[in-house]
Amino acid sequence: MSDPKWIRFREQGSSPSGKTRRWTVLPTHEVGLPLGSVSWYAPWRCYAFSPTLAGASVFERRCLRDIANFLEDQTIEHLSRGKVRT
Repeated sequence: MSDPKWIRFREQGSSPSGKTRRWTVLPTHEVGLPLGSVSWYAPWRCYAFSPTLAGASVFERRCLRDIANFLEDQTIEHLSRGKVRT
């Protein structure tokens, strides 16, 4: 994945169970509130993005693509480690 232009991902450590990782999604060029978070969503068995400011966040196509690529990369990495249990 190339470096995102408008956003950055800051790792927040592991989930309470310690099985998955979590990140905060922040703007790269501004200091302000987080745009959202990335965490494991068990019903879908993948990482998912949850906006922090529902209805107030604005994303353009590159931001959304960068978030989607990050989610896909992290999900593939997690599943390849064999840590998902059904």
